[in-house]
Amino acid sequence: MGTFPLMIVFDELDTNLIGVDLHIYVEDVGEADAPSKLLDHMTIPNVTIPSHPPVYTTRLETPTLGDDAQVSIRVHADTDRSGTMTSGDYLTTSVCTLPRQMPPLGLDVRVHRI
Repeated sequence: MGTFPLMIVFDELDTNLIGVDLHIYVEDVGEADAPSKLLDHMTIPNVTIPSHPPVYTTRLETPTLGDDAQVSIRVHADTDRSGTMTSGDYLTTSVCTLPRQMPPLGLDVRVHRI
């Protein structure tokens, strides 16, 4: 699939989020009635998310996959840097499937506070 821009879009923020660890997971979700398979995991440590606009942009490299693969992106913004999902963190709450042909401006992934 290659490398493309990934925009992580947060819920509205009152202030900047400082010292957040971003965990980005690339998963194969193509098998029915089976758990997803982790293809890649990227951590971007200690980032600041601005309150206006509440977006963090990075580049994501995805592995080359077969034509029948269904790949999704999952994001965990770890606000307390605990390494686990805790109250106050931000997560993707719906499946964000990678399109076969990536849009020129990349892909938006929305995360919501838990």
